[in-house]
This record gives sequence, C-alpha cells and structure tokens, in this order.
Amino acid sequence: MTAKEIFDILSKEVGIIPEKEEDAQEWFKNAYKQGNETVQKALLELLTYDVIRPINDDEKIMWLFRTVFHGKQESKKELRRMYYEGHGEETTKKEIVDFLNKEATNNDLESIIFMGHIHHGGFGVEKNIDIAHHWYHKAAKKGDAGAQIAVADYHFNKKEYNDAYNWYHKAAEQNKRTAYIRLSMMYKLGLGTEVNHEKSYFYRNKIKEELNLKRKQEAKRKPIAYPSTKSKIRTYKPKSKKKHEKR
Repeated sequence: MTAKEIFDILSKEVGIIPEKEEDAQEWFKNAYKQGNETVQKALLELLTYDVIRPINDDEKIMWLFRTVFHGKQESKKELRRMYYEGHGEETTKKEIVDFLNKEATNNDLESIIFMGHIHHGGFGVEKNIDIAHHWYHKAAKKGDAGAQIAVADYHFNKKEYNDAYNWYHKAAEQNKRTAYIRLSMMYKLGLGTEVNHEKSYFYRNKIKEELNLKRKQEAKRKPIAYPSTKSKIRTYKPKSKKKHEKR
C-alpha cells in the first residue's frame, strides 16, 4: 500500500488530508483507535508489509493485539510468525503465548496447533511432550492431518500400537505420505493389526504413486528451456601457412 493510498483512505474514511506521510501514519493510528473498520484492515496490511514501521517489535505486536481483538485472523497468524522468529522482549512473548493459549482453549484450531508446536519443540517454553500431545489431540479430533500424525507418533513411541494404527489410518484418509509409510510397516510387522502383506504393499504403492505425481507436478512448473534464436556466425580464419626451409 502506497502513501497515496493511505492518504486516500484517510481522506475518505476520516475526513482529513495529512500534509506528509509521517502525519498520515499518526492519523491512521488515531483513526484505528476510534474503531474505524476500514482503517483497522488497512493498518494490518501496512504493519504486515512494513509500510508503517513501528518503533520496535513490541510496538508492532501491540498493534497486532489490537487488531486481533477486533476479530482479525490475519493478526493471529502474524503474531505466531513473530513468536517463532523470536521477535519482541520476553514479557511480550509471554503475552503472545498467554493470549494464544486462551484462543486455543476457546477451540481456535491454529492456536491449538501453535500450543502443540511450542511445547513439543520447547520454543520459548519448557519442552513437554505430554502437554504437546494434549493440544495435538484436540487438533487431531478437529480433523487436522498433521496433528493426527503427531498423536499417532506419540502412541507409537509408547508402543501403544492400536491407538497409533487408528490415528495413522485417519491421516492416511487425508493422503498423508507419513501415514502411508507407517501403515505399510505396521501391516508388514503386525503392529496394532494383523500381518497383511497385501495391505503393506498397497501403502508402499501409494507412496510411489504420490512421489510420481509430485514429480509430474514439479515438471509442469519448470519453465521450458527454448533454444536460442540467435544463430552463431563463425568467421573464417585462414590457417597460417607453415614456412618450410629450402634444402
């Protein structure tokens, strides 16, 4: 969004015409505080693409929090990104975790997955596989395939093969390659199910089919290398004659 577009929105929505870009940004923030919906959406875009640059990361996070409270899902995504990349002071990061924890408790799927990720990897919080499993399980029940794999892995590592088998099956129904690999092995070894070489082969074949499809899709995306239309003209250079000495 350009400075001119900022001015246009402000003049239309707020009824003011700033004299310079710095004034436009300040007026933009004031209009946002007054609850102007159009300005709120535009401010989020400006913050995301660094057109309006806050003093520091903490100020940007503060403004993102404000847009979140008005129901902006994009702001939650930006808050998660900033947290993963380590932006903001420790107190600000804690505020992000506390906020997204509340959102996860209120069944916001992306926040649930976020809570699972940070506890599984120990990102800014103490690593705890059991807490991560609690959040992944909630996301898995909501149908998230990645979370279903995480829950299945959790049970598999605890040798709870029946539960692992069931969750891998759910993920396989959503065409997750990892689930194909695990199910092929479980059918071959009889983990959580009876030995069945036909089904083991079936899932191995599904992996090959998916890889072949992926290669075809990648080949389609590659630009075609056309031969150059410029013809190379070779200039004739006569060979130098060797001088022979007369005997």
